[in-house]
Amino acid sequence: MATKTKTKKAKASKKQQSTLYYFYSVGCGFCKQVEPIVDELIGEGTEILKLDLAEKDNQGLKQELSQKYNKQCGTPWLIDAETGNQVCGARDKATIKKWVDGEDIPAPPRPTGPPPKLPFM
Repeated sequence: MATKTKTKKAKASKKQQSTLYYFYSVGCGFCKQVEPIVDELIGEGTEILKLDLAEKDNQGLKQELSQKYNKQCGTPWLIDAETGNQVCGARDKATIKKWVDGEDIPAPPRPTGPPPKLPFM
C-alpha cells in the first residue's frame, strides 16, 4: 500500500514541474496577442513558464533549446523543453491548447506571391 502512495506522489511531483515555456519580448506585437491566451491557460491550471527575453538567463535557455531541438523561432515561441514540440509565432487559443495537450503543431503556411505594395506617400 505504501508503494501506491509513493507512486502517486512521484507522478504528482513530476506533473508539477512544467516543461512548457513561453518566450516573449516586451515590445513584440505578436507576443501581445498571445500573452492573454497564455495567461488564460495558466488561470485554467496549465503550467506554462513565461520567460522574458530581456533577461540574459532566458536568452541562454532559448538558445540552448534551439540548438538541442534544431529549431529556430523569434517571439512568441512556445516550446515543450522535454519533447521539443513547439508553436512558433502568434496562434489562436485552440491551437495553443492543442500544443499544451501534446499535439504536434505544424508551422503556418508561408505566404506565396509578392509582398503587398507599400502605400504611396
